[in-house]
Order: sequence, then C-alpha cells, then structure tokens
Amino acid sequence: MTGAVPAGGRLAAVTVLALVSLPLIAQRDSVRAASPQLAASQTRTIATGPAVEVSRRVLDGRSDDLLTAGLGLAGLRAATPPAFADPGQPTAVELRRRAIWSNWRGLIDLSDGGGVGRAYGPRVVEGSAGKEAPGVAGLERLGALRLAGSRQLDAVMLQVPAGFDPREPCLVAVASSGSRGVYGALPTAGEWGLQQGCAVVTTDKGTGSVFQDGTGRAPFRIDGLPASGAADPLASFVAPEPVAGGVPGPWLWSKHAHSGADPEPRWGERLIEATRVAFDWLNEEYRDRLPRPLEPSNTIVIAAGISNGGAVVLRALELDRGPPRTRWFDGAVVVEPNAIVASVQPRLRLAGSAAGARAREVEVRGLLDYASLHALLQPCALLDPAGATAPLAATVLAGRGALEAWCADLAAHGEVRGADSAARAADARARLLAAGIEPGAFALGPVNQSSQLWLSIVTTYLQSHAAARPGEHPCGLAFAMLDANGRPRAPTDEEWRRLPADGNGIPPGAGVGIVRIDGAPVATPATLRCVRQWVDAALTDGPPPESRGVGQDYGARLRAGLAAVQMRAEPGARPVIVLHGRLDGLIPVNHSSRPWYVAALGREPRAELRYYEIAHGQHFDAFLGLPGFGSAFVPMQPYLLAAMDLMAARLRRGAPLPPSQVLRSRPRAALDGGSLEPLSAANLGAIRPWPVAGDRITLRRGVLTVPD
Repeated sequence: MTGAVPAGGRLAAVTVLALVSLPLIAQRDSVRAASPQLAASQTRTIATGPAVEVSRRVLDGRSDDLLTAGLGLAGLRAATPPAFADPGQPTAVELRRRAIWSNWRGLIDLSDGGGVGRAYGPRVVEGSAGKEAPGVAGLERLGALRLAGSRQLDAVMLQVPAGFDPREPCLVAVASSGSRGVYGALPTAGEWGLQQGCAVVTTDKGTGSVFQDGTGRAPFRIDGLPASGAADPLASFVAPEPVAGGVPGPWLWSKHAHSGADPEPRWGERLIEATRVAFDWLNEEYRDRLPRPLEPSNTIVIAAGISNGGAVVLRALELDRGPPRTRWFDGAVVVEPNAIVASVQPRLRLAGSAAGARAREVEVRGLLDYASLHALLQPCALLDPAGATAPLAATVLAGRGALEAWCADLAAHGEVRGADSAARAADARARLLAAGIEPGAFALGPVNQSSQLWLSIVTTYLQSHAAARPGEHPCGLAFAMLDANGRPRAPTDEEWRRLPADGNGIPPGAGVGIVRIDGAPVATPATLRCVRQWVDAALTDGPPPESRGVGQDYGARLRAGLAAVQMRAEPGARPVIVLHGRLDGLIPVNHSSRPWYVAALGREPRAELRYYEIAHGQHFDAFLGLPGFGSAFVPMQPYLLAAMDLMAARLRRGAPLPPSQVLRSRPRAALDGGSLEPLSAANLGAIRPWPVAGDRITLRRGVLTVPD
C-alpha cells in the first residue's frame, strides 16, 4: 500500500468486528469514511514563538520518499549504510537518508519473514516476485523550535503524504523514542499515518542524536550540518559552560544527558507545541484551497508513540485538558510507555486468572530506580540455571568467570546472599523478581548485558535528571569515542560529521561508548553500586556517595529531577489505548503500563481507557532478527498498527474500542534448516471485540487482574 488515498478520500466503513478479526498483517484499506467533525479547537500554547524552518522538500516517491528516503525495502535491508559522496562533507540530504536507514534498523525487524514488506513498512506488490510498490510521495518540512525557558532547540518535522485530503484532514502527532532525533518515530507510528494519508508531525522532545565536545568543534544544526558557531540560531545543542574543576579528556556530551536541564518534565509541552507548529505549516500549505483554516476542531488528531515517546504522549494528555472542543488531541495510542506513576500508586495489587489465587503487591519503581537495580544485580542473576536457554545466553555465559567474580563482589557487600555462585545467582534473581520483574522478562537478560543496556540507561538518566553540565562525572562516568582497545580518543573529522546520522543519542553506538574518566573498567560492581547509591539517596533523602566529580548540589538536583518526572495519570475523557509486551525487559509492565492504567482509572473512572497486554511481546522489535528471538517473542509493531486502526474507527464513526485484554500470541516456529515460519495472524492473535473471560483484564476493588 502506498500513501495515496483513493478518490473520494473516505475511510471504509468496516465494523469493529471485521477490523479486529482480520489478520493483523493484512493489507489495510486506506479509503476513509465520512463522519462528524471531532476533536478540539486550539486553545493552548506554551508561550513559544514560531518555528524556524530549516528545510522544505517535495518528494516524488521514487527517487526519494517520506518513508525510506528513496532506499526502499532493499536499501533498508542493506548491511552497509548509504554512502556519502564526500565523507568529509556529507550533505543534509545524505545525512537524512542515512538517519532514516539507521532508525529503521534500530527499531524494526527487517529480516525475511518478520512482516516488513507485507504487514508494514515499504510494501512488496503481491505476486510480483519482490517488486516494491512506489514509496510515499509528499512534502517534508523540518524546523527548529525553542520552548519558552529552554536552553536548547527542539527539532520538529511535518510530513504530508500526497494522499492527504485537507477537506477531511487527519494528523498523527508523535514523539521519537529513546534519545533519537525526529526520524526515530518514522518506522513506527509515523509509518501508519503516512500509509493512511494522514499528516504526521514529529518532535525529538528535546533529545536527539547530536553530541558536542570540548575541542572547539562547531555544534550541529537541526539538520545535522555543522553550525556556524554557538550563536547559530539553528544549533541543535550548545552545551552549557563546563563546571569548574572538570577532568580534561576527549569527552562527548549528549543533548539528552548534558543540556543542563532535564527535558523530560516538559515532554508533554513539547508534543503540544509540535502539534501547534503542524497546524501553522498545514495552513501555509493549503491556505488557497480551504474555505477556513485547519485547526483541531475540524481535524482528527491522534497522539501516538512508543517507549518514552509513549510517555511523551501521556504527559501531553495531562496538559491537554478541558471540554472536548478545547483540546489538541482526540485520542491516543501508546506502546510500552515509560510511565512513572510511583507517587500516584505506590503499590500495585495484582492477581492472575488462577482460581483462588491471592493478590500480590508490587512496589512501583521509576526507570532510574529499577534500571540501577538491574544494572547491579542482573550480571550475577545470569548464572542462575533458569536462564540458561535464553537467547544469547551461551555467549554471555562464556564469560562465567567474570560473572562469578561479580556475584562474589555483591556477596562481600551484602547485596546478595549465598555460599557459592549458584546460591548467589539464585538470590540475585529472587531479589529482581521481588522487585516486580515478570519471570519471562529474564530471557532478555543476556542481550541486556551484552549490549550494556542498563549501563547506558543509568548513565544517561542519572545525568539528565540531575540537570548535569559538562564536566560533571558521577561515579566517574563519561561518554567518549573509543579506540580498538576501548580507550577514549578524539573522533576523526569524518566520524564527527556522520555522528548525527549514525547515532541514536545514547551510547553505546556509532563508535561512542561509556568510560570511566580515571581509566578504570566501567562495567564493574563498584561503578554500578555508586550509581545505585546516588539513586537510593535521592529517593530516600539518605546520604549520597562520595561526590567527587560533581557539584555539591548534585544530589539535591537529582532528587528534584526524580520528583519532577512523576506523572499524574490524568489522560482526560478521551479514548486512549495502551499496549505493552508482558516480557518487556527494559520497561517492565509492573512499573509502567499496569500501574498507569490502575492510577488513571482511579483518577478518571469514566475515561475511555483500554489496556492490551501481549503475552510474548518484548521491547525491541529489532532484536527479533537475532538468533533465538523470533522463536521466543513476537513483534510489537503489528499491534501498534492494529490499535491505530481501532482508534481511527473510534474517532471517525464512533466504533467502540474492544475491552482490555491479554493477546494470546505465539512465537514463530522453527522450520527445517533453521529458518522460521513467516509471521502471520496465527502468531499474533487478534484484539477481540468480545474477549473470553479468561483473557479480560479487569480492575475491581483496587486489584488488577491480568490473566496468566
């Protein structure tokens, strides 16, 4: 399917039953149905000025397109990134193409049989022996926006497919996931909008893939080109003045971690402002063809996002209050959101479907809390025999000696108990289970360890929540380009110029890694213990660890930052769909979607909220191409697409949303020769309009029942 909308521009009036019973990977009808005008008039701004346009491109859908930058499916699957004509001076067009390639590969399973080409992404024409359909033609505008009081610029991008109908307009407002730039939402919620003929506006939410160093190199512009200097009005990230007494070295500073102001508490404002910009630009483009301007009152607006992009959406809904016709957003779809609601619902009461089973309580934790706990304990827990068959376990367990030494260190500090490695590993696993981790999510432990996932998360968010500045190195942690031996070095000019396209804003990746400024090994119990101490001190008002390498007020800033990111869980009286994989090894369901759903229903019991939990879902679809993953997990992207279909039907013609439920997925089976069966509806399970009692998710008397 292309981005073009057939004549008439109307969404087919299918019933909800048909919509959710069809195979999730089936071709979706792009014809839109007539409906009353919904949504809201624009009444809220955040005292932000107009966006500064950086570029405007009209793409033909063949040589270049909105979805793949002209690469198509074959180009996205290529093992090597798109080349630069001059590696020392890549153009903005080349950087864009390479960034789109990097984000597709970082977010989506592109392997044969994984669904791309048939279910989503660039389409292969059925019966054509692999011939691709034309790409999504249309308009792309990139701009820079400064939130009132912010030190850094936000990137905002509007994409308008050629099939967009301004007489019956729809807009998808998305935020990039992780620390990615604006192309970080393109392969997920952005893809649905473009294929359905909707305009798509994306914000990088104040993060992005640019870095800065202390060598005098010019910062990067919003489009990835070098800025003229720190005063350039299009400079994406200009690092604050370093703190006094910083340790010299080839350190790199990221926009997410080192801007001197945590972007997360204002993520909701950033999505609202990006949506305002989208309407400004749409009206510029269509002012000669419309009897009156486009605004939320005459446009269907769906907010959508995954991971912390989903958290952005939930934060925006908290701000977007008032009667229906005074709001920016009509509905929302979020997937695996980093929803931090510990202050709203400190304990989650859970029950399974087994008869007579007693409810259990889980202490709800925020990201930095459970990530630092995992970072400290999970290397030891990997030795427990229960995880021996997990994907990549054999690779990680080849370093058994180092893991046993890790366990011994934890035992010496009283963090685990046991007389030998086996007992210590069992205790580490038990402590993580007691902290609310679902047992099945332990299968992600080996890949989390090998990818340095937890080290990456805690290093970035420890700095971000403390509003850190260059020169502050809690626990001696820093970012740097690494040599072949893992030692910090200065990047070459060519490496530096391609970094905005190759990086995802958070190490390790694109040659950037995490190091200790004193040269000591970074991934050690001592380092992670120090991080854990900082977090504990901030959460309990206890004494912080030794504060060398940071300002004297670092602990107070961290405490304030952790308080500022707490959510109210108040989405307003509008339809909201939340999806989460039960086996998510990065954002556990018990610390995010489950407590958010309970808290939101408690705050707004009449809200139209739906929670769909995928039995074999995990966080990273891109992992599904690795050995052992496709036969253990299912992708989350088809569920996002199905939920967006449901939301469109709900907003356009009032079709009811199916009740909250568990989706009974089935990972792909192995075939002769070691390959996997192609992904099909049989692997995914449908979102059923009337789920059986054994699949319904219910909340009664404060107890959330999630069927086993």
